[in-house]
Order: sequence, then structure tokens, then C-alpha cells
Amino acid sequence: MEECLATFYENPDEMYELIDCLAELCRYIQTDALFRHNDWGSQISTFPSAQMFWKFIKRLYEDLRLLQIP
Repeated sequence: MEECLATFYENPDEMYELIDCLAELCRYIQTDALFRHNDWGSQISTFPSAQMFWKFIKRLYEDLRLLQIP
């Protein structure tokens, strides 16, 4: 988890690429269900900063919503 979160800061281009790959994969897989994780913080704070969340993660959620996945 730490390495993943650090990668947002250290290698943002790689994280954009990973997020794009995940969104693209969701377009082509045939599945009955899709579970998406949404635990983005603790009781004290979010894991990524709010700015980081909006910059990276929100885009993926918007892509999934555009797919109209129930």
C-alpha cells in the first residue's frame, strides 16, 4: 500500500497509465459483477490527499460510470 501511494508522487505518469489500463480492461471484460474498492482513508484523513484523489482516482470513477456498469 505504501509503495502504491508513494508512486502517485514519485511516478505519476505510471499511475495514469495503470488507471487507464484498468479503465480499458473494464470496457472489455465480460463479468456478472464488478467490485470496486472505495476505502480511501482512515478516521483521521484520506490516504491520498484530496488533490491527488481528484487528479487520479476521480477520473477512473467517471470512466466506470460512463460505462454504465450496474
